[in-house]
Amino acid sequence: MELIKGGNASLADTGISRNFSVYDVRIDIDVSAFLLNEFGQVLGDSCFIFYNQPESECGSLTLNLSPNNQRNKRTFFVKSLQVPENIHRIVFTLSAEKK
Repeated sequence: MELIKGGNASLADTGISRNFSVYDVRIDIDVSAFLLNEFGQVLGDSCFIFYNQPESECGSLTLNLSPNNQRNKRTFFVKSLQVPENIHRIVFTLSAEKK
């Protein structure tokens, strides 16, 4: 599945992965994810997943920074059955910076 800017997708019952890639070696990418409650709020630091905190406290979301040593590829793994009941949305962000 390919998402456009601002797009969304439902999670499968068992789990999914989301890949973010940039094929121009002159661009570095940074990705993060936010676990949000029913009001669209992050409940705390443990609900913010990024390079320095690659796994959620509950284990439902994991970030792999360089799968198979691919420099500009990042992959999130979502274990939807482990997402806490108070989490209603997961938001993924990507920023790109030209070197």
